[in-house]
Amino acid sequence: MKKPVHSGGNDRPDQLAPKLELGGQRPVKDLRPAELALFGMLLILIALAMTSCAHLRAPTSRGVNCSPPEVLAVAPLSAYLHKTTGVASFTAPAHATGAVEWLNRVYLEKLFQEGPFTRIKPLDFGAASTEDAIRLGRGEECDLVLVPELVSLLESSGAMPTELQVRVSLLEVDTGRLLVGLRQRATSEPGADIDLVWNILEGQPALRFRQLAEMLAVQHARFLASSAGAASAPWGK
Repeated sequence: MKKPVHSGGNDRPDQLAPKLELGGQRPVKDLRPAELALFGMLLILIALAMTSCAHLRAPTSRGVNCSPPEVLAVAPLSAYLHKTTGVASFTAPAHATGAVEWLNRVYLEKLFQEGPFTRIKPLDFGAASTEDAIRLGRGEECDLVLVPELVSLLESSGAMPTELQVRVSLLEVDTGRLLVGLRQRATSEPGADIDLVWNILEGQPALRFRQLAEMLAVQHARFLASSAGAASAPWGK
């Protein structure tokens, strides 16, 4: 039996095996200098595109400001916790009457959730003056009457600033005394745009009116709760 004949001892297995190339492409190490430069530029462009996409998913933040309330009058409310408190409907300028329904809803909701009073009675009418409020409270057999007013509203689609101002008065029905008087204001501005040369990164839109209204409603309810829980309300100092 003949033994198999081998070629010269200098042949290596990697020289005998055929080179496998995916898709007919040459390995990167075999590229010419010009081709390597083009390959490097392609990688840089891919990296820039990925960076751009990452920025587009993280727009600049909007500006939101819920100012501390301007206190017009304040008195301790601990003696009124179990009195019947009527809550009148919001009054509003003619151009902003469409906001009344939402304001009524959110202010009542936060009063029930966070306010100090145990007996809250929603009223179906607004009060244009102190006399109207007292008359309304007596007719509904209330001890206190809360009179809210929409002072001003600047609403937009989010591309322009949003602003909401509200005034709220809490009156004692028997005496007409003003127990609490607040003026509230909240604003929101859209985030600034950023020019990335190859793209414009838009900032976050401004908060809408309903979101600002909810912020002010929480602030109002908590203010009343703090006034009821202190012998002298710290907000009035």
